[in-house]
Amino acid sequence: MAVLTPIHGALKRCWHGRGERALGVFALATVGLATLTLLPGPTRATKNLLGRSGVLGKINEHLNPFRSRAALLNCGLPVYDLHVSPREYRRVLEIADEALQRDYMTPDLKRWVKAEFIHEGKTTDVKVRLRGNNPSHWANERKSWRIRFPESAPFNGQREINLIIPTDNKGIHQAFVLAVYRKLGSITQRDGYCVLRLNGVPQGVYYQIEHIDGPLLAYNRRPESTVFTNPKEAGGGALELGCFKEQITANADEAWQALQALLDYESEPTQRNLEAALAVTDVEDFLRYTAGTTLFCSDHNSLVTDNHKLYYDSSRGLFYRIPWDCAPNHIPGVQRFDMADWRATFDVFARWPMSKLRVAVLRDKPFRLRRDRILWELVADDSLLDLFDETYAGLDMAFWADVMGRGDDEARIGAFRDIVKTNVRTIRGILSNGQSVLRVRDENGERLSLQFAVHNAAGMVVAQIRIASDAPGVTHALVRDAGDDGRLDVNDPLVARAVSDKSGAVIFGNLADLMLPDTGLAEYFPAYLYQEENGIGSYKTKPLRSVVFPKTARYGYFITRESAGTAASNVRPEISVEAYNAVTDSRLADADLNIRSYFANRGFAPQERFAGVAEFLESHTEFRAGPAVGDGKSAVLSRGVHYLDGTTVLPEGVTLVIEAGAELRMGSGASLVAHGPVIAAASEKSPIRITRAGDAPWGTIAAVRAGGQSVFRHVELSGGRGGTVNGITLTGALAVHDGDVTIAHCWIHDCPAEDAVNVKNGFAHVSACRFANNSSDGIDLDFVRGEVTACHFNKTGDDAIDVSGSTVTITRNRIERAGDKGISVGEESHVDISENLLLDGTYGVAVKDRSTARIDHCTFLGNRSSVAAYCKKPIFGGGNAHVTNCIILDSIEPLLSDELSTLELRECVLPMHFVRSGCTNAPAEVANNLRRHGFVLDADTGASSGRLVNQSARPAGITYAPVDLR
Repeated sequence: MAVLTPIHGALKRCWHGRGERALGVFALATVGLATLTLLPGPTRATKNLLGRSGVLGKINEHLNPFRSRAALLNCGLPVYDLHVSPREYRRVLEIADEALQRDYMTPDLKRWVKAEFIHEGKTTDVKVRLRGNNPSHWANERKSWRIRFPESAPFNGQREINLIIPTDNKGIHQAFVLAVYRKLGSITQRDGYCVLRLNGVPQGVYYQIEHIDGPLLAYNRRPESTVFTNPKEAGGGALELGCFKEQITANADEAWQALQALLDYESEPTQRNLEAALAVTDVEDFLRYTAGTTLFCSDHNSLVTDNHKLYYDSSRGLFYRIPWDCAPNHIPGVQRFDMADWRATFDVFARWPMSKLRVAVLRDKPFRLRRDRILWELVADDSLLDLFDETYAGLDMAFWADVMGRGDDEARIGAFRDIVKTNVRTIRGILSNGQSVLRVRDENGERLSLQFAVHNAAGMVVAQIRIASDAPGVTHALVRDAGDDGRLDVNDPLVARAVSDKSGAVIFGNLADLMLPDTGLAEYFPAYLYQEENGIGSYKTKPLRSVVFPKTARYGYFITRESAGTAASNVRPEISVEAYNAVTDSRLADADLNIRSYFANRGFAPQERFAGVAEFLESHTEFRAGPAVGDGKSAVLSRGVHYLDGTTVLPEGVTLVIEAGAELRMGSGASLVAHGPVIAAASEKSPIRITRAGDAPWGTIAAVRAGGQSVFRHVELSGGRGGTVNGITLTGALAVHDGDVTIAHCWIHDCPAEDAVNVKNGFAHVSACRFANNSSDGIDLDFVRGEVTACHFNKTGDDAIDVSGSTVTITRNRIERAGDKGISVGEESHVDISENLLLDGTYGVAVKDRSTARIDHCTFLGNRSSVAAYCKKPIFGGGNAHVTNCIILDSIEPLLSDELSTLELRECVLPMHFVRSGCTNAPAEVANNLRRHGFVLDADTGASSGRLVNQSARPAGITYAPVDLR
């Protein structure tokens, strides 16, 4: 209050009345506020405080007195005054009205008027005219201008300048576009931002850019020569010589002749015309130009528009591009689901098609690599965003103070920055991707075949290849498969030689093999563009005019052994590769190069099944022609001994007949595969034997897509391990795929296979067979209907009977010492299991994965768990087991189930400690008695009688005698 008292006294002395004092204070406040609006500090503070959003933004936009002429004129930009007399200005308005009626500024309306240009106290007589073809430049009060200075008094070395209203996006985008092209070293115009006053009235912020003329070329140290453009009024934007005009005229004949060479390739893209077009083009400049338009995803300066500025340098005889009006866009995430080898791309033209010269250059591998390396220099880090911020630094105050502008200039600069940021990171991501594949194929122990599949857009450089698992001191050669045909021939060039070291490693170093992707072109096609709205992403169809995309390229090599040595047998070749991204020069990580190695010692010939029977018999003399079987022919292996090596494939429609008394001695890995039924029907006195010829296991006996019933009766089969034949995986030593089969009275033993017998997709009847000492499953039934009855399974490494997706009856079998499950029921199978004896296995019966099993009149002795019901694969669910009239004794965990499964028990005999309602408990000595005599429950009387009886039908080797439970 002490401070205010003197002020109050001074006011009373100046204005005696209270009303006068109030009016005086208001006048002083108004003058003070007006004074503050002239100062930059308070002006910027109110801008930053109020911003442009919400209620404060509205106050800022409509009521803020600091958004004033003073703020605009003191924003730090140069101020240009343009004086046009009333008479001359009326002529300008008449031109604008007439152009508005035509909706286009035609050449006859581009008329000049006299004016004065004043800057920094200097006045220059100039000529001015309206600038721009479209009404957005001159239809409103604020207009774009072109100013021509006298030759004797250029403005900062410029003869003509353009003042473009930023309401046109060119006034926003072009500044950064030119900054990028200056960084690339292209011919660029001088530019900047300014404030224009027209006859004393501020017009707001303008984008100032030099006109394309002689001084521009002189500033860029180029001779004054012809600049071509393709204006709309000259012929509708066609690629014809008559549609182009000279923006600068000099040395016209030579320039027109060179232009014709460019257009010849566009109209007739032959190799000869391409060579001529490249001969008149500075390709390095063209690649820089292409890199810039790629960064901005712009086709707005297509060759068919007047935005494409072609400068012909007469001193070099070459064309150069002057960047203009790029109109940036986001690079779309193009998807084409109907193109298997589609890869990520950023070469997309949405409105106009790419010029054929651009396509040709991008599809040329070295040219594309150079363009991509130029791009990488721009996008390798975020320095381009720093350049963006430098370009528009300080303009926020000018645009804020410009009350004649659109009001969204800062927002448009921000949106443009988002485009640049997104495109930089999209291109960076695509070019830094090093995903590729290497296939290593061991063909014969003496030679490796390598095939690199380059999946990425950048390509790679292979610097070193290292192969392990060979003998020391062996000379190897690395040879390029020049024909990329997978065959080693005399025309394939030697790349390098190396000797394996003490560890057996072979290193081919100091390589510099460049591997670039192929390219494809798609034109006028619907693409699937990913769009996100309200946080929900979807693909929408949009037609695109031209897309150049990388495609997988394959590069083949061979590594051969040139000197003696013992290669490691049956060892998968170990390989490592040192490689670099061809664009970024960064080393590829191990995860970038997916390496797959495999053996291919035997030929892969899936077409063998199409051979005729006569051709087959001619090349396989151990077979003879047999009588017709059904609708087809047959090939016969007669009784006696046959030695089979390698893989023998019978043609489709041919039945394989193996006569009784035949003995097949199978070589290492040997397989016999029929594409028709296999009939191996022998007798107890004259069986068929299929065994090893030596110590090594053989492959498989298989019937694939037989189209008829196969029969194996009184066959002894041992030593098969399964195999892969012509791309078909055969897990069984005896395999039947997509066909019906009867297997009876067979002895199948000592097979180191995933399955001793495997049947897929058919009907299987298996009876009175013995399975012994097989390393994994005894019999595996996949998606089968059928039955397994009266068989004996002894000592299987995994499951005795494995059932998946099948409907099967399993009855009167003896199953003992199963490494995993006696009977495995899975993947929605439906199985009836009755009158089986299951001894000393890990699990007796396991029911899982939405399968249902009815288990009746079975005896379980000595299994860790007798019956289990559970979910193994969550996509299916639990299992359902219904157990009745069974003996379950001498088991650690008689029953197991989880919360997803059901296990019902009724009228069974259980251990004394395991009480279930409706079941009988028996002492341990009953189990011992059963083990000695091998009894099962009477199928007629059941567990309630407690009586065990002899079974009339019994598997071989099982003896039954009566025993009383009580």
